[in-house]
Amino acid sequence: MTTSPERSLLLTLFLVGLSACSADGPSATHSVRDSAGIRIVETHRFAWEDGNGWALSPDPVLEIGTRDGEAPFQFYQIAGGLRLPDGRVVVLNSGSKTVRVFSDDGRFLTEFGGSGDGPGEFRGLGSVHRLSGDTLLIWENGRPGFSLFTLTGEFVRAQRLSAPGSERLSTVHPLPNDRLAVMTYSSHLTHGEPTGPGIHRDLAPMLLYSTHGTLLDTIGFFPSAEIMIIEFGGGSGTGPPPFQKTTHAGVDRGQIFVGTAEGMRISALDSSGELDASFRYPGVDLTVREEDRAWYSDRMMEMASTPQEQQMLPDLLAALTFPETRASYSDLKVDETGAIWLRTGRHFPPYGASPEWTILSPEGVFLGRISLPDRFEPFHFGADYVIGSWRDEMDVEYVRAYALRK
Repeated sequence: MTTSPERSLLLTLFLVGLSACSADGPSATHSVRDSAGIRIVETHRFAWEDGNGWALSPDPVLEIGTRDGEAPFQFYQIAGGLRLPDGRVVVLNSGSKTVRVFSDDGRFLTEFGGSGDGPGEFRGLGSVHRLSGDTLLIWENGRPGFSLFTLTGEFVRAQRLSAPGSERLSTVHPLPNDRLAVMTYSSHLTHGEPTGPGIHRDLAPMLLYSTHGTLLDTIGFFPSAEIMIIEFGGGSGTGPPPFQKTTHAGVDRGQIFVGTAEGMRISALDSSGELDASFRYPGVDLTVREEDRAWYSDRMMEMASTPQEQQMLPDLLAALTFPETRASYSDLKVDETGAIWLRTGRHFPPYGASPEWTILSPEGVFLGRISLPDRFEPFHFGADYVIGSWRDEMDVEYVRAYALRK
């Protein structure tokens, strides 16, 4: 049977039309459009089919730690860490305010730091990052700034930073060319302005510094962490509201990913703060329901450690302001391939740790969800592994790495 040229042309146009509808129609997983030079990637449904997403190995491929063994293997309050390209593992142990380095098979290699104000000592450990030239940057929580070390633990120099306003420096994200994106925190507590009862969220700048401490620019202003003010017992108190929304950031080479947890949205910026792209997954129900309020109240009662706290809590809970919507995620990490990991689930730390993470491709498509092991807190996402801290039933801490199957 032969086909006329006209029929072939009609068939070709029909198939092209089907292909176009498949790319942007209801059956497509996502759509991409341009808006004033900004790429908008909107996911309509997860790209992974059930059972076909990424998964971790059932058992860890590396475990470091002990209940009763040698001191370097006993951890207390692990603050973070990372895995170096040669397989060595760097761990921040807040209990001793030291940095410990282990081989790729878990052997102890060296330890440096310690509590104090001298060169190479820390008041508090925040995060660790590898810079160009095989340099480790240790961000400190106890005082705003960082210390630089070689990969063998030799102290290079310390650098204190200061914000131009009343904001507090919070987290750091290294960028190429010896620059640092530094998140800040702002509220009535930092700028000293009175605020009435309720849930409040101020804007705070993200600042651009050089690794020599020079303030180079303001990348942008983003909503800071929510804060709640309540009137209770004849006075007022301040703290995080239930299901607190906080802005999170991550970096992949020169691009900065920022999420405010107001919805399933991530903004991709260049290092000057210009918006390059927006990644969205609309339609997620973030309503705080009665069962969420009940869960929160029950969890608070479980955390009450004294009879006095248990007696006071019902009145305190009655004074709380519950938000209408919960945070869409409570953490953001970028792995070595540029994929974005969001900690999702309904309940978040410090009142409950969700093992569920939602993953976006480097292009901004929401791929699907993955569950990490219970009592496991990841601090470094590699191309084919996830490494973090894990607590056993006795609350003893370990460092564990799991293989990541894609």
